Amino acid sequence: MLPTDPLLFDPDDLRGSSAYRSLAVRSTPGRPLGKEERAFNRALARLEALNRALDEEKRRLDRLLAISR
Repeated sequence: MLPTDPLLFDPDDLRGSSAYRSLAVRSTPGRPLGKEERAFNRALARLEALNRALDEEKRRLDRLLAISR
């Protein structure tokens, strides 16, 4: 039997930003981050932003799907 209000995407896939911890490299006192570590943190920040944008797009598409029925 089909649900009355199916979602296009699984709600469990829509992570909240506080649901997981970041993998960022941190500096320690007396040792600043190196060039590669800063580049890694920038790439990680971009990836996290893309994940948030994807989650928002999934929610938007689910709302549109629900409206069109």
